[in-house]
Amino acid sequence: MPSLCVRIHGVWYNLEHFAAVHPGGTRNLLLASGRDATAMFESHHTLMNRVYIDTVLARHRMANQDMQTLEEAAGIDTASDDFDWTETPFSREVKSEVRTYFQQLARSRGISVRHAIKATPPRWWMWGTLGVLYIAAVSQLIKGTLWGLFAAPVMAFIFGFSTFHETTHFALSPWPRLDQFLSYFFPFCSSPLSWQIQHVVGHHAYTNLSHRDPDVLHAPHVWRYHPDTPWEKAYLWQANVCNVITAWAVALVAGLTYENEKRMHRTRMYNEVVPLPPLSAARWSAHLATRIMTFVTMLGWPFALLHRHSLWYRLAFAVVPWLMVSLLFMANSQLTHLGHDAIRARHRGWYEHQVLTSQNFGSPTLFYLILSGGLCNQIEHHLFPTVNMCHYAAIQPIVQRLCRKYGIRYTNFPGYREAFASYFRHNSEMAFGSVQSETIEGRLF
Repeated sequence: MPSLCVRIHGVWYNLEHFAAVHPGGTRNLLLASGRDATAMFESHHTLMNRVYIDTVLARHRMANQDMQTLEEAAGIDTASDDFDWTETPFSREVKSEVRTYFQQLARSRGISVRHAIKATPPRWWMWGTLGVLYIAAVSQLIKGTLWGLFAAPVMAFIFGFSTFHETTHFALSPWPRLDQFLSYFFPFCSSPLSWQIQHVVGHHAYTNLSHRDPDVLHAPHVWRYHPDTPWEKAYLWQANVCNVITAWAVALVAGLTYENEKRMHRTRMYNEVVPLPPLSAARWSAHLATRIMTFVTMLGWPFALLHRHSLWYRLAFAVVPWLMVSLLFMANSQLTHLGHDAIRARHRGWYEHQVLTSQNFGSPTLFYLILSGGLCNQIEHHLFPTVNMCHYAAIQPIVQRLCRKYGIRYTNFPGYREAFASYFRHNSEMAFGSVQSETIEGRLF
């Protein structure tokens, strides 16, 4: 198999020579290499000129179509995860109306649609302001001040995670190399490589599918996210709110940074459902070395720099920031897809599926947008992952109106209180195993 070939709608294309001129950069193409990249392709090109894209693809169609995807070669069941990509009235209208909005915005600003969907000048000003506050808080943390101990992790999530999330989706700037460069400044969130394999390749393509979405397969020996996971007595512990909050506090360092990385390197797959793309030995070694360096540095820096303080003081500075960032990350990310209806939803139409399996909270207020790192508009994000979060407030009414028109359930909790109540209700159901799996096939609300 050539070094960069992908399968889209059942057809293999060799994009090795196209990668250098791909407007979205080479990273996404490399992530898609060897896979059935249909969902990635569709979600990343929703607002682009489809006639031009299809013309480009036709030039790179491969003669040999008898090849296996990475998933098929790994023995992963892919028979039941196909979506019907035939246009539905909802998918056609939501893409058309959002595309029209950005075309008008592009004309008013004298730029291309590809530029218009990224951060606007006000968003760049907000990004810069949050960045200054983040640097100020981190500088105080390094100095060993108590207010820095608590301010730095808050700003690390508000600024660091939102930047990391947007850049790994290439949604911050129209220059993919800039996004790729910025994504490496926040290694405490995750490795950009690991995150994109988990988040872009797995989660966004197969949201809440129990056999393909790695996000419902974290720590399967102690946590049950999906009703398709066979119930075990060990899951009873997650019915206790205090236990859940404790787990949230260590999830980032013990889960994403350590356990998931260890499993990925051992199995060459993320959570046993997303095979890694082909990587050279040098690339593997560099990835492993940087993750070890990040892990050691984030936990060990206070013992090297705060030598004038007591051991307990340095220990607090080593642990508290991790706990706070982890709590903020989990408190926001777990609200986006884990609810009674969202976790059980299944629709053959990919766009309908994204709406049914995602949940908003507190949107479209600026307060929730900033505090959640953009996660509060999860529905719009899943429909249009390359669109910057500053546009969510403008496109949300379009999505809501069309969901009402076609009877599609659109979940938007008023705020954190209602979203947390829904999450913990779902978590208790999973803990006790009282609710059986019920696939919602083609069902609209």
